[in-house]
Amino acid sequence: LVVERANTALEEGRAIVESSTSPRATLAALAEHYVQTMVDNPSLAFVGLFERRMVRPESKAALDRAERLYVEEWVHALTQLRPELSDAEARVLVHGAVGVVIGGGTFRSGLEKQGLQRLLTDMMMNAVLTAVPTSKVPRRPRKA
Repeated sequence: LVVERANTALEEGRAIVESSTSPRATLAALAEHYVQTMVDNPSLAFVGLFERRMVRPESKAALDRAERLYVEEWVHALTQLRPELSDAEARVLVHGAVGVVIGGGTFRSGLEKQGLQRLLTDMMMNAVLTAVPTSKVPRRPRKA
């Protein structure tokens, strides 16, 4: 079920990317989609995060692949919007934003669904748009 949902999310994410008008619109739509998916399916998010080690190896590989490809959609949109980011910086921002939503979305806050979705979506967008301090690590060029 988790693998099926991950593949569906990947397909939906790709549809968002294809229909968006700008990198910022793409990120906003991806954030809304991701948050809604997590809020609508907190138990699947919990299983995907905490029970992953119990999944059969072939299912785990399929889940990992779908998640990797989904993150690529985010990274591509983010680096189009923020070309100054290195690939590593963009990936840290995306994975951090995902972690914010998983942490907040699986926490039983008692907030009503719409308010929780707005809060988590804003938090996710703030996470990917946060300023990145100057790094002492040499930047490798991003592949086109």
